[in-house]
Amino acid sequence: MLIGAHVSPAGGPAKAVERGVECGARSIQIFNQNPRQWKPRVYSAEEVADFRSTLGDSDVDALLIHAVYLLNPASEDADFRAKTLASLTTSLRAGAALGAPVEWCRARAPMRLSADDSGAFELQLARTGTASLDLVEVW
Repeated sequence: MLIGAHVSPAGGPAKAVERGVECGARSIQIFNQNPRQWKPRVYSAEEVADFRSTLGDSDVDALLIHAVYLLNPASEDADFRAKTLASLTTSLRAGAALGAPVEWCRARAPMRLSADDSGAFELQLARTGTASLDLVEVW
């Protein structure tokens, strides 16, 4: 069982590890972008390397990434669905780059992710009104 802390990645994901260590966490969870804005955050190769080095030198065993709160793949608004897909794809890619075994999101409708040969993610929707789904993607 993973028990830890939700910490800020402000200043880069390595800072999140440092914050987890400061509070004695063995696992940490971060938002890889502001949870209330459509501004996907892509980490540089240097930030990823710094994170991996800092994590390796710490007692933190696991990173979990929490996707933004705004996701709604069942929206009637095509622009909103596009923003949802862009945000979720960026979050999944950040998780893969950082080695996060778990991606956590609260979607407003059931959804399924699939990877094609190019590694792109396609979001497939099923509209079910106001149903709620907690999705945990384990790599």
